[in-house]
Amino acid sequence: GLILIFCFLSLLMPLLFLYLFKNPKTVLNYSRFSNIFKGFLRYLVSNIASTSLMFALPIVLIAEIGDFIASDLAKIFYFSSLLYLIPHYLSAKHIPNMRKHGVKVFEVNEFFVNVLKFIVIAIIISGGLLYFFYDQWILYFMLLSAMQLSQLSLPYSNVLMVKGCVDSLLKANLLSMALLMFYISVIFYQMESGEERAKVLLIGFLCFQIFKFYLSYLFSKKHFKLKCL
Repeated sequence: GLILIFCFLSLLMPLLFLYLFKNPKTVLNYSRFSNIFKGFLRYLVSNIASTSLMFALPIVLIAEIGDFIASDLAKIFYFSSLLYLIPHYLSAKHIPNMRKHGVKVFEVNEFFVNVLKFIVIAIIISGGLLYFFYDQWILYFMLLSAMQLSQLSLPYSNVLMVKGCVDSLLKANLLSMALLMFYISVIFYQMESGEERAKVLLIGFLCFQIFKFYLSYLFSKKHFKLKCL
């Protein structure tokens, strides 16, 4: 546990060097360091409550079903992660434009539609391939779908990041994670370990992504014309 905490905190060092590089005449006193650390901690917790939860999925699925799916599961997880490249490429083009010209509702919605189209196409094609090549295709299809749906909130999370609304982003991620944790607790209490419970857990993770997207949309909608910083 301590090793993980130190690893996360080590990410703060490049941020401090970048801050001093961009502001060479600024004295890094306790007040400024405290503000940087608090902002870093907010983003850190927000990422843990959002994207980082996916890395626990393979461990949970192997524990529920057995080691024999580990190899195939690793392939599906890796392939699902590769599909993130397209939404993140669109994001890399969209964020600088928002910073330069401001947040425009029609551009954010267009970005969302493009991400949604890609997700739907990727899920349909991947589902067909999984059906023909894997016996556990339903499980893998649910995993891939849940992971891809995590990108739905990307356009609206970008709005919150560009506007500097880290508290809204953190709130959306923590609320959705709290609901997911409650769901998982109920499922673990009510169901026996096995493939069926694994599928039900994946359904919960899929719903978590949709709920997180909805919260990100609601929070970002408030800030289309407002600045948080």
